[in-house]
Amino acid sequence: MAGIAFFAPDQGVYDMAKEVLAENPGNISLLKKIEGGPDAVAEARKAVSDGITIIIARGRQARLIEQYTNITVIHIVLTAQEMGLLVMDLKEKIGKEHPRIGLVGDPNMFCDTTCFDQLFGVQLFRYYLDEGYNFQKVLTDGIFEELDGIIGGADVLAYTKNFRNDNIASGYFYSTMESVRNAIIQAEALYQAIQKEKSNSVRFAAAMEGAVNGMLQVDKKGAITVMNHAMELMLRQSITDVKGKAVTAVLGDMDKKEVEKVLGSTKETYCSIACIGRERVMIMMTPIVIADQADGAIISCNKIKRPVSADETKRMKDQYLCGYIAKHSFSDIEYLSQGMPKTVQLAKCYAISDSPVIIWGNPGDEREEMAQAIHNHSLRKSGAYISVNIAGLSDEAQIDLLFGKRFLNPDSREQTKGALLAAENGTLCINALDKMGTRTQYFLNNIIQNNTLLYNDLDRIQNVNTRLIGTTTKDMRKLLEMGLFRDDLYYAFCSMALRIPPLRERKQDIERLVTIYISHYVEKYSTFHVLTDNAKRILIEYSWKGNLVQLKHFCERCVLTSGRRIMTDRYVMELLEELYGREEQVPGLEAGNRNMEEADRELLYLTLQKYNGNKTLTAKALDISTTTLWRRLKKYGID
Repeated sequence: MAGIAFFAPDQGVYDMAKEVLAENPGNISLLKKIEGGPDAVAEARKAVSDGITIIIARGRQARLIEQYTNITVIHIVLTAQEMGLLVMDLKEKIGKEHPRIGLVGDPNMFCDTTCFDQLFGVQLFRYYLDEGYNFQKVLTDGIFEELDGIIGGADVLAYTKNFRNDNIASGYFYSTMESVRNAIIQAEALYQAIQKEKSNSVRFAAAMEGAVNGMLQVDKKGAITVMNHAMELMLRQSITDVKGKAVTAVLGDMDKKEVEKVLGSTKETYCSIACIGRERVMIMMTPIVIADQADGAIISCNKIKRPVSADETKRMKDQYLCGYIAKHSFSDIEYLSQGMPKTVQLAKCYAISDSPVIIWGNPGDEREEMAQAIHNHSLRKSGAYISVNIAGLSDEAQIDLLFGKRFLNPDSREQTKGALLAAENGTLCINALDKMGTRTQYFLNNIIQNNTLLYNDLDRIQNVNTRLIGTTTKDMRKLLEMGLFRDDLYYAFCSMALRIPPLRERKQDIERLVTIYISHYVEKYSTFHVLTDNAKRILIEYSWKGNLVQLKHFCERCVLTSGRRIMTDRYVMELLEELYGREEQVPGLEAGNRNMEEADRELLYLTLQKYNGNKTLTAKALDISTTTLWRRLKKYGID
């Protein structure tokens, strides 16, 4: 037996339900009259064991079935017409113009009675029963003193009759054909929806099992709920091993923040690359959208490359032992540099490809960190990462460095591989790409186009499987226009270009980095120093042409040479001027600088007068060196 059960609380409801079902039985397979709450629970449990999926019930019976079973319950709700008839009948019994009537029962039984006072000329008091259905607690002597009549179920009315000797007017809940029919229609609609959902679930499960790629389903919290057989083979774990676990714990290469973005949005998707065992897979995560809200997600894992061979595994291990590893990831960059989310997102897209990438920026920025993050986010993350700088090298020296000494001179006894082959199956980062010589450009372009290394003796050809990343601080288009860079090599690199915004364009990053660096060096040197708000403002507005490197080392110098715990704006400005010169000052601070210089000059003059021109005592009083004092006296023209 399967379908819907109808539990009637009295003979009247039973007869009406029987009449409705005679017209169209639908999916109701059980109709039963049940008196009393405990009997309803026992019958509900029996119905569930027989395959019933929905129960129609009323009042206390419905509440108890919901409380003690897991089955879906449809409440028989008294309609406005039925409730209106009850109120009018009781009002007539009471015989008053505006009687006070109490409505006692389960809140799920009643329609909206907000306007009944105005519609029927009564004062309606509502006494809703909780899960314990303790109507004795509600029906106190005080309530009876206030009310002219009570509407309730059989138990409520029996208790009222025994409690009051004067037989307070009462009205019994009775349903008409309307509420019975409404409950049946609602149950049928829900049953059809459940059956459709079951059908969809079966089809979805069949589609998942039939898929050759691994598939997972997660709930809105990111916990695994379903996994197909292909995914079990990839993970070498069954669904029972991983069900309920966070998907980021099972697939460790997935970015936790990106997963949270997908689960919190209806439009976000997430794409990444991961290694599962010896398989390299493309992970695609798409939200399941229900009623304009993400209600979980589907994750597919597609194999995109052959398994790593034993020889390749050994070669990768040797490369790792040689120190050819990338230490930085996108999470490192996102922690320190939150002011360039579009750049990071673009870099993640580039990581999926094997094509060359060029990273353009400024001295001291995150170009190297970005290159390492691209490598660690790519299919090549298990391979070597080698970074070389070709600035200052001759054309021949660049060729030797990149391709090996035997590339141009086959008779050379030098057996060392060039950086290109040393990074086989990994990534080679070439810094100062703008300094590359014309011959080196020619050979590198041939390798990019053909994926082979043709030695000078023409007898040896070496296949090359190395991803190239170039970095520069120059505008490569200008070099192209000047004929200093090959056009074909330019287009090979610049189709995937990244620009690292300078630190001066990321004020929020400067503020965070100052806090991080100062805290780091205070802890490192076991000191205690803090910046004033004005000092921090000066650092935030400074140009920082050397970007992170300049800022980091400046913060270290601040901590090391500060003679006081409080690092003031004057101390910071003097140190900036001492290290980098006045030409580095930010125009927006010029007015403030002038005011500070005037105050500084006056302080020097007054202190010098106080000590009768004694430079040593003056320097000591100002807590500066005599050298600094002489320089400032000269600066302000004080004799």
